[in-house]
Amino acid sequence: MSKMSSRIFSTIIMNHEKLKKELLNKNWKKTTTFKTYPHSYSLDFEWDDKETFKEVWNFIKENGEMRIFFRRKYFYYIVDNYEYWSMYTSDDKQIINRRPLDNV
Repeated sequence: MSKMSSRIFSTIIMNHEKLKKELLNKNWKKTTTFKTYPHSYSLDFEWDDKETFKEVWNFIKENGEMRIFFRRKYFYYIVDNYEYWSMYTSDDKQIINRRPLDNV
């Protein structure tokens, strides 16, 4: 299978179960800058497969529930006991955040 074909195939099969597997198997770093809203994050360069990161990031944004947080729109998606949201950092890098639902 060509690189292009595998990318298309991978995009087509992204669903809740694949998303769950990817998210629950990642190492998450705790934030140190936002003490009043404790959460963890993952950046694309920390993933072995950057295309999978982009698919997960897009899936959260496209299928998540839109909420306003500090006058900005974010899309939240729940997997097991965590809520995840995808966003851009201040320097325009894609990031995925998560926090336990018991912190909500």
